[in-house]
Amino acid sequence: MGNKIFSSEHLFEVFKTKWRNQNRKLNEYLEIKAAFDTEKQIVILKILNNKQEWELIELDKGDMELNG
Repeated sequence: MGNKIFSSEHLFEVFKTKWRNQNRKLNEYLEIKAAFDTEKQIVILKILNNKQEWELIELDKGDMELNG
């Protein structure tokens, strides 16, 4: 089983849905460049303040089942 790569557009929709009611700043995730699904964790590479950062985000598998 290899890692699944998701498009940034799909991930942004996931994050909007996941964190809509959790007071997260969605603009932090507007420039998602890559993401890898590893079991229940999503590793994203984001660009924030012109700096690339890896961030480990834990999502339920169902969160990734949006259209896309």
